[in-house]
Amino acid sequence: MRKGGDKLPFTKDIKAVKKEDALQHLYSDMGSRHKARRFEITVKHIEELTEPEAA
Repeated sequence: MRKGGDKLPFTKDIKAVKKEDALQHLYSDMGSRHKARRFEITVKHIEELTEPEAA
């Protein structure tokens, strides 16, 4: 995410059925919490977790 000219790296675990749903949830959450717009957020990696890791 980029705010104030600086890039702020972060990770976030999101439960979703599809990757597209997870991305939508991420954009929505970051927008509502931090007023970040979609073009300010760069997703570099999406990883599917197995059941024991997701718990």
